[in-house]
Amino acid sequence: MRRRMAEEGTSKTQRKNTTKVDVIAHDKKLIEIYTAIVKEYAIRYQVWNEEY
Repeated sequence: MRRRMAEEGTSKTQRKNTTKVDVIAHDKKLIEIYTAIVKEYAIRYQVWNEEY
């Protein structure tokens, strides 16, 4: 992603500050995968005390 940003002319500071969550946020498929994993961990470790 950072290489692609460099090719597009993005500033060095902006490339440096880009996180994995930023990359996930730009891809619909990755968002679905990420939310599924977070839900799975939340259920496994009983994050919620009430049912939702």
